Amino acid sequence: MIFTKTTKHPFDLFMEPLMDTAWDSPKFSPKSKIKETETGFEIAIAVPGIKSDELSVEVDSAKNTLHIEFEGEGNAFVQAFKKVYEIPQIIDLDSIEVSVDMGILKLTMTRKEDASRKKIL
Repeated sequence: MIFTKTTKHPFDLFMEPLMDTAWDSPKFSPKSKIKETETGFEIAIAVPGIKSDELSVEVDSAKNTLHIEFEGEGNAFVQAFKKVYEIPQIIDLDSIEVSVDMGILKLTMTRKEDASRKKIL
């Protein structure tokens, strides 16, 4: 029996590490809806069976982003996840309210008072 050493093509050597990670199953992301209201915006995220104290909701005022995270074990409907939303400049960050009711995480955001034009002279 003769064994020959096979060498891989340089393209295959380049693509192999990428292919190992590129085709992994996607990370879990719960269903969500964003709705504009008369006073601002509402975000609703489906988190059935998850208690409010298991969720983390943080606002990064330097980047105007909203970070929502669940690192628990999860259940048949929800797995660990991280979601990041950009918050429009027109939103008053202090107005953001969070509630969890019947498996829905609801975030309510109110617009700032009209601060787009301000007389300075």
